[in-house]
Amino acid sequence: MNPHRAKLQWLTVLILVACLPFACSPSSQQKAISTTLTAVNAASAAFVTFDSQHQQDIVSQATSKEAGQAALASYRAEQTKVATLFAGAYRAIAAAATVVNSPNIDGMIAAAALVAQELQSLGVKIP
Repeated sequence: MNPHRAKLQWLTVLILVACLPFACSPSSQQKAISTTLTAVNAASAAFVTFDSQHQQDIVSQATSKEAGQAALASYRAEQTKVATLFAGAYRAIAAAATVVNSPNIDGMIAAAALVAQELQSLGVKIP
C-alpha cells in the first residue's frame, strides 16, 4: 500500500472519529458506532477467510519449499499491515465510544489524542 494513501486513510478515520459526536445526537452516535463496529467486524471476518485460503494457495502453488517459504514471508509482511489497520480501526471505535455522551471540544481533543497515541503504538506514523 502506498504510504501516503495509508496516512490519508488514517487521517480520514481520525477526523471521522473526532467529528462523530458533533454530527449526531447521543442515540445516533451509538447507532453509528454500532454500525461501524459491525462493518469492521464483517471486514475482519472476510479478511480471515481470504487470508486462510490465500496462504493455502501460496503453499500449493509453490515450486519448492524455499519458494513457498519466501512467498509466505512476503505475504505475511503485508498481512501484518492489514492486521495493524484492523487494530487501529477497533481502537478508533473504542475512542469514539468513550466520548459518545460528552460532545464537547475537550472530549474530542482527548479522543483524537487517544486515537493518535494508539495508532502510534501500533507503528502507524501520524503526520
